Amino acid sequence: MAKPQYDGPWRRIRLRVLERDGYRCQIVGPKCRHNADQVDHIIAIENGGSWWDESNLRASCGPCNNGRAKGAERWRRTKTRITLVLGPPGSDLAEHVAARRGEHDLVIDYDLIARSLGADGPLDVGDPLHRAVMAARNALIGSLKRGETTASRAWITSTNPKAESMFPWHSVELVDPGREVVLQANLEACRPARWATLVDEWYSTRQPTTSQASPSREWWAD
Repeated sequence: MAKPQYDGPWRRIRLRVLERDGYRCQIVGPKCRHNADQVDHIIAIENGGSWWDESNLRASCGPCNNGRAKGAERWRRTKTRITLVLGPPGSDLAEHVAARRGEHDLVIDYDLIARSLGADGPLDVGDPLHRAVMAARNALIGSLKRGETTASRAWITSTNPKAESMFPWHSVELVDPGREVVLQANLEACRPARWATLVDEWYSTRQPTTSQASPSREWWAD
């Protein structure tokens, strides 16, 4: 039975993604046919990826799309230890990681990527650069999930209150300076007024789930 998500606007979105990528497979795996006739979700839906967001979609051929689905959890068999750092919107997660990361660690952080792409301040979801940042972030997380990084340690930062169910991780570090501190930091950073609502939503969502986290898998030390 076809999934209902494939109805409605999906056909138009699928066509736009194929045309955007020139009908060329963007995965280019070992059995790639190069000519794309399918569309792949970079971050799987069950791992929190957006079904409709075109920045989470890319053109693919059948062998690459099917092969990637089978290898999406390859990170579980690699030796890269993944730390998920989470906190409310506006908490400085990058600073937390900077004080703890090793020289060759992989860091996947929205704000760091945004600055590397030319952002000189906070981005709103309507900013054209936001899509590019999300595409780069999704690509890095996808590469990490497929076990393609050689880093011994990787850090993922997230302000999503349900981050533990969305990303791969072996350990979680919570950065929570407190609601009032975060609200003041967002005000000083001149972030849009809606950020106060996002902060409130983060705290209301986190409260019943904070103590329920469990690791994605057991970590081995060899």
